Amino acid sequence: TAPSHNSYEESSGAGTEISIAELANALRRHLWLVVGVTLVTTGAVAYVVLNERPRYQAVAVFKVEDARQHITGGLAGAAMDMSSWRTDPLMTHIQVLRSRSVIEAVVDREGLRLQPVEEETPTDLFRDVVFVREEGTERLDLRFDGAAVTARAGGEPVRAAYGDPLQVGGVRLTVPERPSVDRTEVRVVSRDAAIGQVLQNLDARTRDMTAIVDVRYTALDANTARRVVNAVVEVFVTQNLQTARQDAQRRRSFLEEQLEQTDYVLRVAQEALSGFRSREGVFRSRDQFAFHQSGLLGIGVRREELAADRRMFVSLLSTLSQLPEDGFRGGLQTLVSAPGIADNPMVSQLYWQMVRYEMARDSLTTGEWRSARTNPDVERLETLIASSRTNLVNAVRSHIATTDARIAALDELQARSAAGLKVLPMLEAEESRMVQEVETIRSMAERLRDEHQKARLAEAVEVGQVQLVDLATLPGSPVGSGRTIKLALGLMLGLMLGSGGALLLEATNTSIRRREDLEGLLRVPGLAVIPRIASSTRAGHRRLLPLPGGEGGVALPAGSKLVTISDGRSSGSEAYRHLRTNLIFSQVVQSVGTLVVTSSSPAEGKTTTAANLAVTFAQQGMRVLIIDGDLRRARMHKIFGISREPGLTQLLLGYSDHEQAVRPTAIDGMFVLPAGALPPNPGELLGGERMQELIRVLREDYDMIIFDTPPLMAAADASI
Repeated sequence: TAPSHNSYEESSGAGTEISIAELANALRRHLWLVVGVTLVTTGAVAYVVLNERPRYQAVAVFKVEDARQHITGGLAGAAMDMSSWRTDPLMTHIQVLRSRSVIEAVVDREGLRLQPVEEETPTDLFRDVVFVREEGTERLDLRFDGAAVTARAGGEPVRAAYGDPLQVGGVRLTVPERPSVDRTEVRVVSRDAAIGQVLQNLDARTRDMTAIVDVRYTALDANTARRVVNAVVEVFVTQNLQTARQDAQRRRSFLEEQLEQTDYVLRVAQEALSGFRSREGVFRSRDQFAFHQSGLLGIGVRREELAADRRMFVSLLSTLSQLPEDGFRGGLQTLVSAPGIADNPMVSQLYWQMVRYEMARDSLTTGEWRSARTNPDVERLETLIASSRTNLVNAVRSHIATTDARIAALDELQARSAAGLKVLPMLEAEESRMVQEVETIRSMAERLRDEHQKARLAEAVEVGQVQLVDLATLPGSPVGSGRTIKLALGLMLGLMLGSGGALLLEATNTSIRRREDLEGLLRVPGLAVIPRIASSTRAGHRRLLPLPGGEGGVALPAGSKLVTISDGRSSGSEAYRHLRTNLIFSQVVQSVGTLVVTSSSPAEGKTTTAANLAVTFAQQGMRVLIIDGDLRRARMHKIFGISREPGLTQLLLGYSDHEQAVRPTAIDGMFVLPAGALPPNPGELLGGERMQELIRVLREDYDMIIFDTPPLMAAADASI
């Protein structure tokens, strides 16, 4: 049986997925587009790659090592213990190297804001570049002769000898010697743009399992690459040394102030003890107080140490509140490095959290793609920095409060110890107290002197935490530009774009090219696909099937196009037999026994299909009648080589009977009813009662009746 409509919907719905073969066919149909886009894209990439200027890379090396510790024998204590904060010291130094302060100093030192317009101009043309005015100068026109250089910045030209300073516009510079060009034009970029260019071409990476850092800079000129990378590492090492010195100076100054105060307090305590002994005459040994004095002495020393730390913390907080914004971070670093606070993990964590926020803010506000201060990310970082500072100050205050609590506990313990001395003579107790006070202050003064000596040694050391290992040499050859990879990527991109365009054209093309397209559009199953049957003269040379003997038989003409007769083994003949088989097993055909063959437009092969289909039914042993219902352009009589009259028209009008109108053919069991005379009103004739009665009569004599009708779009006869 034929497949039902529901089963067809299920099968067609399951077949909506695009297979690899369909994709390949789509690409094959639009191969010109794929090839064209691929060639254009690859050619464009090849043009860019082949015309790309070579780039040179210079490498300088430094190492991270706290040489101050080795030189001072450990007396110059490190300002911070990196190992306890879960940070990477090497990455910290790399971020500092890429900070705005370092790169800005490099830009100003090397005059990187002046950039030649012509590629042939040497990049190390100028020395001692200073911008005396930030605005108003965009381009400089320089001309070089044998004795001097002439510069113009939109106004009057300025002339100076080689090696002498030259101020033009808002720029003061020096040309040390005559360059290899006679004229050049230089553009002036902003400081932020120059910083962004340096950061874009600067890269710093650590070597595995070492404290060595390789700093690389890439430029279009080998001299520029070497000059800039050497300037970066030199400025970084210098700033690191200056920072270490400034920290040591601030620490020394603070310790000198504390030592001066402690010495004064010690002198006052010693004078009070001497006066007391002179007045009261207390000079004999007091062994009985040894035990109590030793305990009270230890408590007092510890209390004075905590009190000194507290005064130091309070003094630093007071100083920090008076510092301007640019000095706030340095004051915080001094506060964090103070003894007692440096061991506080909460304070240390908050301080480095603030440092990371500041580095993130600097990276957003510098460079060619820098963000404005009103950028939401910058504002958020500013808020986080302010919050971190507040939390850090609060943590220090909390530390002071903790120190106060410890001092109070020591005071209570000291009070309990002093209560045990009440049974002793008052004079001896007073002397013991004064001696304890003097010893406590002396111990604290000795400790401050030791710290002061360390600070002086640290200040005198001429190295920082980083040391320069190697300066960059002049690159001998350009770095690889990855031409092969870029060309391969260009080829892949071209293939992707071409394939995408081909698939897009395929998706937007609504024409019907395949059987599946037609079935999906009409929502009916296809029974067979009839291949194109070319009309060839060879058909005239084929021998026709022999006409069975019998009276009244009619032979087909030599030029017949019925492939089912002329070439029974061809693919076209097999296609008609396949269609016949599907129709035989169709329940509709079995119950009705009639078929109407039509088409949408003329010359689409409906008459040929009807004739060949009738032949295949007859070859199956069925009695078949083919009726030429095309009463406008009848052709069936020509195919079978019979006369057109009498035919269907005469039979319907009663001018002829069944035996005269129906003709036998050369195929056993197959009969033809030609059209007959062409009437002026074929639609009314085919839609009348006599036509319905004729069909009922003919169905009794034939197993299958096939109608050849006019095209649907040409006439309404087929619909009737």
